[in-house]
Amino acid sequence: MKTLFPPILYATMFFALSPHLPARFFTHLFADAGDGFQTYWDMWWVKKAIVDLHQSPYFTNYLHYPHGTTLVAQTLHPFNGIVSLLLPFLSVGQAYNVMVVFGFAIGGWTAFLLSREVTGSYWPSLVGGAVFTFSSYHFAHAEGHMQLVSLEWLPLFVLLWRRFVWSSDRWTGVKTGLASALVLFLVLLCDFYYFFYCVVAAAMFYLWVARERRDLFYLFRKENLAATVAFVLPTLLTSGVLSGALVLQNWKDPFLGSHESRQFAMDVLAPFVPGGHWLFGRWTRVVWGAWPGNLNENSVYLGLGVVFLFFFVVWKLRLCGPGRRPAVLVPPGGGVRDYEFGAYVVRRWKGDPSRPSVQYHGEGGELPFVTLCICVEAVPSATAFRSSSSDDDHGAAGSGDCDGSGDPANHRPIGSPRALLGDRAAGVDPLRISARSDPGNATDTPKVRRVP
Repeated sequence: MKTLFPPILYATMFFALSPHLPARFFTHLFADAGDGFQTYWDMWWVKKAIVDLHQSPYFTNYLHYPHGTTLVAQTLHPFNGIVSLLLPFLSVGQAYNVMVVFGFAIGGWTAFLLSREVTGSYWPSLVGGAVFTFSSYHFAHAEGHMQLVSLEWLPLFVLLWRRFVWSSDRWTGVKTGLASALVLFLVLLCDFYYFFYCVVAAAMFYLWVARERRDLFYLFRKENLAATVAFVLPTLLTSGVLSGALVLQNWKDPFLGSHESRQFAMDVLAPFVPGGHWLFGRWTRVVWGAWPGNLNENSVYLGLGVVFLFFFVVWKLRLCGPGRRPAVLVPPGGGVRDYEFGAYVVRRWKGDPSRPSVQYHGEGGELPFVTLCICVEAVPSATAFRSSSSDDDHGAAGSGDCDGSGDPANHRPIGSPRALLGDRAAGVDPLRISARSDPGNATDTPKVRRVP
């Protein structure tokens, strides 16, 4: 029961932070009128392709008719569409809402499991899972980027990979290797960027363990070969096929690209300023109003809780003994993410206090993601996530705001305290959906309804 309690708690907290959503679960779409429609269509198309057309969802002639177009590079998040097949009693819009809640609840749960794995502490890890899943980043993208809401498999992959590279017997290595491959494929079925960052995290963690073992090829030794095959072979047959299709498609017909860094680069004050998603967004408009991109994709606010925990941990580092110093790792290319903060737990350490050793690794103009592994073991578990200052909409995409203005007063964010002020303060209702709404039918597409 203690293992199942966290996802129930996180689901409850999600609705507590978005009190306007429960009553509208069956009538409105938990998304905006921009990219929200696109990701809504994605879920509809996956179901349509598999159930009605009996074809791969990675190609459609419903776009660029009659010749059609590939959807390999589209933010298709087929995992959510496939899960919706298991919910035939719900409309596509209602299934979409289920997957939004699922992303928050299970994302917090897997982060909790990883934090507990690292720290061995239950209640602090429960806090760590909440910090991760209720981050500013997660709520900001919940307004329309369903593929980015679906980050629930990343912590689970890191947890399994950690067990895999540290496995001491063949059977454990085979089990965790196979599980890591399958979960990595689930990550890929949600988002290509999340998949890439998992690969980077896995490579960094493997190199660190190889350094500790003083053997760069330890996974390829005879005693570990079965475990390595258990990971590599399923990965090639699942993630390898889809990744290869992406590379091949780009070689045959190069992608045009979008979201240039000049427009979506991170402002130096963005990690410390709440932006426009908090209750008093107008107070900080002098900062976020100058951002060149839109409000959601330029918001990388860390949160006061995370900043407080960071300095709290740094202060507590004086308790760490020799050989048990922490590492604050900043992998290159990542964005600000509240991740393994269940590991911030300050436990009782033995040994003489020593000055902490804090390492920073990173490059680029964006503030990278910070992972803390605090005096629990000498494992600087590194991971990287995509930056919220860049996006991955390679297919059809819309604005991130209901009216395209970028003003938070013109839309109602999921999880925002502004929801407590009622409809008129929000300005726009969530998107209304019908029980039979069909994004493939223009006459049945949800409409934005403004509150007078």
